[in-house]
Amino acid sequence: MLQNRWLLVSVLAGLMGPMSFTTLRAAEFRSGEKKLTVASEEVVEDDLYIAGQDVVIDGTIKGDLFVAGQSVTINGTVEGNVFAAGQSVIVKGTVKGDLFAAGQGVSIEGRVEDDARVAGQILKVSKSGYVAGDLFGAGMSLECEEGSTITTDMVVGAMQALLAGSLGRNLYGGAENCQIDGEVGGNVRVETGNGDALPPQTFQQLPPGFSVPHVAGGLHVGKDAKIRGKLTYTSVREADIADPAAVTGGVEHIAVAPRAAGAPPPKPTPLNEALSRLKGMAAVAVFGLLTVLLIPRWTTEMAANIRHRIGLSIVAGIVGFVGFIVVMLALGAVTIVAMMLFGSIGLDDLTLASLGLGLFGGVTLAGLLWFGLSFLAPTVVCVFIGRIIGRSPGFPTIAAFLIGLVLVAILWAIPSAGWLIATAMVTLGFGAFCVWLVAGPPPEVPVPATSAATATAKR
Repeated sequence: MLQNRWLLVSVLAGLMGPMSFTTLRAAEFRSGEKKLTVASEEVVEDDLYIAGQDVVIDGTIKGDLFVAGQSVTINGTVEGNVFAAGQSVIVKGTVKGDLFAAGQGVSIEGRVEDDARVAGQILKVSKSGYVAGDLFGAGMSLECEEGSTITTDMVVGAMQALLAGSLGRNLYGGAENCQIDGEVGGNVRVETGNGDALPPQTFQQLPPGFSVPHVAGGLHVGKDAKIRGKLTYTSVREADIADPAAVTGGVEHIAVAPRAAGAPPPKPTPLNEALSRLKGMAAVAVFGLLTVLLIPRWTTEMAANIRHRIGLSIVAGIVGFVGFIVVMLALGAVTIVAMMLFGSIGLDDLTLASLGLGLFGGVTLAGLLWFGLSFLAPTVVCVFIGRIIGRSPGFPTIAAFLIGLVLVAILWAIPSAGWLIATAMVTLGFGAFCVWLVAGPPPEVPVPATSAATATAKR
């Protein structure tokens, strides 16, 4: 399989966008409802932070839009930048600034008048989609439909890519399977896989309303494609080019020898390791958003323990991890003793019951430990970091989490420091959770804003 460095390049390029927004202007915050809508006649004069299960923007946002939800749809106009996260993110209106969107499915059906940075499982620029700047795309499938327009450059990292629209300048990136059917105004430099078709189970679970095109293995340049510059591609096999004359600048194939059968896989490069960490952060983003939306107060209280009880949180993180392991071992020992005891006196039903209860308890504890270390701990640390930047007592938990997530993702991608960042995150976040369970929050922790008024969640 392709060791795709371009996927990392796309993700990092996208993550760099939010870094310019550490200084917040006047803002409006909305959340806490199942469905939130900005009506078509409504004008929001400031930045808008909004989070809900389903979010629909029909009106006009004068500032930046920070939005999170299961379903996010932008039908209106955003005059600033958009930072969106959700299961599905659909842009049908106009974004006059940059678009940064992450989700299981992301679709651009309207206009983005600056750069677009998108990451997720299924990415699409529809036939009516228009991006006035660059497009950075990282995901499993990227499709630019016939009629779509990207005016400058495209950087793509995906398992498959179908490019049937118009690209004003250069195409860079990599995909296991790549098909070019549209027009490219500049050069193309891509890295593709060994020509094998993707397994049929690759795209079994799709977000609602999204579909995936079929793309054959390797690189294919269709009969209607036009490449105004040079085509340079790296792959095991030669590309399928319907009309070589349609490539104005000529074609260069950089051949890669296939790996011999039985040979050990190549050692992961620092870039591949960083990419793996960023994939982990995508899962943290999804679970973290759900956690912050469902229990904003508890998440804030846990994060406050890091700030006010950092030493205790470190100790509690180590002790808590060891304690979970000890409890799991003790549960296993008790289960074995109970099974032996009931079996020796002929109570077979109780023997089976002991086995079932022991397995259930062990799996439950293991699942809780896995969730705590993998998702809850990073979420708490992200909220803690975000609240350092947003010091106002009314600063919403969802905004703090999104800011902290961006900063942690960039730090975690550094090969030489990624393991240290991960260890610190797990220790501090899990320790803060353990302290919260035993001692609760530190005194005078402000209630996080979860709506335009105040939070309704109670501990």
